[in-house]
Amino acid sequence: MATKTKYLSLLEWLAEAGGFRLFKNQRDTVGAGDLRALGVEAWHRAAPFRKKLARLDSGLCPDDAALAAWEAGYFPELTERPDIQDLIDVVARELSGDPVYTLEDRQEIFNAEMRAHERELTSAGARV
Repeated sequence: MATKTKYLSLLEWLAEAGGFRLFKNQRDTVGAGDLRALGVEAWHRAAPFRKKLARLDSGLCPDDAALAAWEAGYFPELTERPDIQDLIDVVARELSGDPVYTLEDRQEIFNAEMRAHERELTSAGARV
């Protein structure tokens, strides 16, 4: 099996999927104010060529984003569909510096890190 060269965190995946639709007036969707307060509107500025996560005229409402992310594997610990608060919690986690990946990607990242660690130990003369 070929190893991926790039794993998409939840926020990267959501930006690729169209981002959040956040209105600037009373038509705001449930959860949009919380996401805005977390700073999702500025997320794209932290890295070059990053797609916007918050959009004014397109994208997913927070409830639809939670469902789409769950269907894509970003909430493996949940047996039922996540609610908006579950989404807000993982967005906050990722914005605080702890990227959120699918279970499959987390396992691949772990395995790649273990292989790199084994190579490092081997090159240092340790038996693995």
